[in-house]
Amino acid sequence: MKILSLEHSPITEIFFQSAGPRGKAETARLPIFRGTADSLPTGVTSLLITSDLQGLAPLWSAGGEARLLGEVLAEQLSELQDIPELSRLGVILCGDLFSAPDAAKRGASGDVTSVWGSLSATAQAQSPSAAANASRSPIRQEKTMLRISLQPCQSISADALLLPVDGVRPALGGAAGRAVRAALPAAERTEILEELDEDLLGLAPIRTGQAKALGPIARWDHLLVAAGFLHNVADTVFTSSEHAAAIGSAIQSSLVLAEQVKAHTLVLAPIGTGARVDVSTALRTLLIPLFSKQWKVEVVLSLIDEPIRLEALRLMNDFGLSYRMDADNP
Repeated sequence: MKILSLEHSPITEIFFQSAGPRGKAETARLPIFRGTADSLPTGVTSLLITSDLQGLAPLWSAGGEARLLGEVLAEQLSELQDIPELSRLGVILCGDLFSAPDAAKRGASGDVTSVWGSLSATAQAQSPSAAANASRSPIRQEKTMLRISLQPCQSISADALLLPVDGVRPALGGAAGRAVRAALPAAERTEILEELDEDLLGLAPIRTGQAKALGPIARWDHLLVAAGFLHNVADTVFTSSEHAAAIGSAIQSSLVLAEQVKAHTLVLAPIGTGARVDVSTALRTLLIPLFSKQWKVEVVLSLIDEPIRLEALRLMNDFGLSYRMDADNP
């Protein structure tokens, strides 16, 4: 068998924690690409080929608990509609599958039977007829309730607000920070902001890609504080790809946390569209977690900047994702 081609853009990505230098975990992403081959083994209609799957990621069927990356990959395969006859999927695992419990130690070894079991169960659970009739959409779009708002975050009613931060030193910044300040009563604003600054610092350090809840604050019952911004230091400057992976992981964790605190609606603005990553990558990084599973949360995405809004709508239309425009839009 010979692999003939691979598409340039992944059909989806998985954000995960992996062992980095100096005994620290770092956020990475696992892209999944579609390709073609000149032939396949008898009885196989599609083939999954992987390299190392060393890392941890949230397993949605386990309530967002961190599990081996291979288990999460198996769960994601069951959500994709790009694989014909998943029950006849062949799997070639070309690398290590284990990760230390904190994803911070390289070369760790341990039991990986859960990865094999998950991949086997995923293939057996999908009926050939259901897979054969699936669409070609890269993301399973019918699952997430997404509203697009042209209002700033402070004008949007929701149960929770997402505040992306640098996990080393969490602070009130960006569109979410401006929203909190604008939504507070003027007479109480200074006092409340001082208390909030202390509460944010009290959360530190927040592991990159993870989220913690505060609240209530202003018009929201919950402030979901997510470590989506990497902290550059003198000897370490992160790439745009690493920044994007951290943002995607933080969004995933925020959605899990929103479910845990029983927030029915979550408002957020695009993350990382400044100097960290380009606009298209930042938006794609945001959209993939939103449509990776059936969240019990309605997401309201504030898109007040027209160029960013047009790019977001273009990506959603290209992906075939479902959304609706907010009735309160001007």
